[in-house]
Amino acid sequence: MTTPDMAHRVIDVHAHFVPEVLLERLADGDDFAVTVARDDRGVTLTAGADVLGPVRPGMTSLPVRRKWMDARRIETQWLAPWLDLLTWHDFGAEADRWQAAVNDALVAAAATAPDRLLPVGYLDLGQPLESVEREMARISGSSVAWVVSTHDNSGGSNVVPDRHRAWEAVLDSGKKVLLHPPTCGPSGSYVPKRFGNALGRLFDTSVAAVELMLSGLLTTRRARNLIVVHGGAILPYQLHRVEGLYRFGLVPEPERGAGLADLAREISYDTVGLDTDAIAYLVARYGADKVLLGSDAPFAFGHPDPVGAIEATGLTAEEKRSILGANVAGIAASAHEKE
Repeated sequence: MTTPDMAHRVIDVHAHFVPEVLLERLADGDDFAVTVARDDRGVTLTAGADVLGPVRPGMTSLPVRRKWMDARRIETQWLAPWLDLLTWHDFGAEADRWQAAVNDALVAAAATAPDRLLPVGYLDLGQPLESVEREMARISGSSVAWVVSTHDNSGGSNVVPDRHRAWEAVLDSGKKVLLHPPTCGPSGSYVPKRFGNALGRLFDTSVAAVELMLSGLLTTRRARNLIVVHGGAILPYQLHRVEGLYRFGLVPEPERGAGLADLAREISYDTVGLDTDAIAYLVARYGADKVLLGSDAPFAFGHPDPVGAIEATGLTAEEKRSILGANVAGIAASAHEKE
């Protein structure tokens, strides 16, 4: 197999997928007790009283996804599972096996076009440490990066002391880690449902990112492995206000190099949902080397032309090239060589 020149490819680090191979496995009567129904709207999953869907072809069809990428000049996409797949139903003692089934299906889907699709493995930090480490070891060779949820299935924070060792394992794995909100985050209790995707996810991401930065877990080195999705939510734009936690004595002053502003400069941010001006601001604040192309495919809350939004900025050609793929080209090339 010829390794593509990732250094000059447009690479999207934030996209979601529900593999058809997983749906077929469930429809064939897999023992997860999940039923699959199809109609002209898409696919609906049911387990007990819990229902997920309809999941539309933009989320499940590889030909549709590749066509979508081609239309937007995206050559390679990091493919993460739709997080609702991991939070829609409590699988109890089968949670580890369900997570593995989702990850395996994603790896299989990406393997059909390894020059274009790279799987991002999901890690459930709410599981015991040994379970997290076992799944990491099992799929590390086939995952370009990890995605972790800001909150667990009950809406509770994943940045709590009894999960710190899991965070350490993930952040020390040598892979990039996407910090991503679930549908079931705490904002659902106060944000009107129709505003959940537009606003609620930003609140949940922001709170989790600040919790992580104040937890003592993030060293400079670890922060460099973290990607805060949706442009960092409100964090890059309201950091001075958040630092009021220090000024009001609500949290202790950090040691030099470990404060919110220090860590924010080391974290990376995707461009999901950002327009041209917001992308330019993010680069001005933290540098083009900290900004990564993200589409949030297939969801409409991302920019309709994510590559064009970057090209329309007043950034230099080198800065645009960095954001469009060069920043993660080495990671993508390494992952492709392992295929």
